[in-house]
Amino acid sequence: MPCEVDALLVPQTFVERIKQSGLTGAVFVPVSIKDPEGPLEKNLPPLFVFQFRGKSCLRPSQVQGAENACPFCGHKPLICQSCGHGNSTCPTCEKSTWTIKEKHGGPADRQLIVSPLSQREIPVLEGSRWDGSDFVYGNGDDPMATNFISKRALDWLLQVHATPFCARPVKFCIDGMSDQQLKQLTEIQKSIPS
Repeated sequence: MPCEVDALLVPQTFVERIKQSGLTGAVFVPVSIKDPEGPLEKNLPPLFVFQFRGKSCLRPSQVQGAENACPFCGHKPLICQSCGHGNSTCPTCEKSTWTIKEKHGGPADRQLIVSPLSQREIPVLEGSRWDGSDFVYGNGDDPMATNFISKRALDWLLQVHATPFCARPVKFCIDGMSDQQLKQLTEIQKSIPS
């Protein structure tokens, strides 16, 4: 794998345990390890890349007080409301579409002003877009949006003494959730798979 790609590698025993747990949204891809210097000195156990495949439900950024379009040529959208990808440089006219308040040139500057980092660094998950998975893909392009796990998955990882990992709470908006989604949310908040 390229050096800049992060991968979570797990052994076969972990794969089997998590598959038996009933947790959803995890996919395991076999890894072959090759040493450019020659054969490895010792045999390694089978390893797998642990991928989070629950549908990303991260709240996308929004343009407020203006159209979701390039302020110079009108190309739209600047920010995809499905995947959250944003164009800080317009793909059509190649001008910078937004800047921070401190670098904005005032009324004559057509660039949009991006909200302060302190407002953008707290991820919010949209419950109405959640597919019910315990392991939810964040957004590989956004360093603020890593992958997400349910409370049920957290409890299970702690129960099996999985290490190392770090988890912290995130905001989860329940507006617009279906009855089925609300039921699933209640279930994953209270149950710990064995």
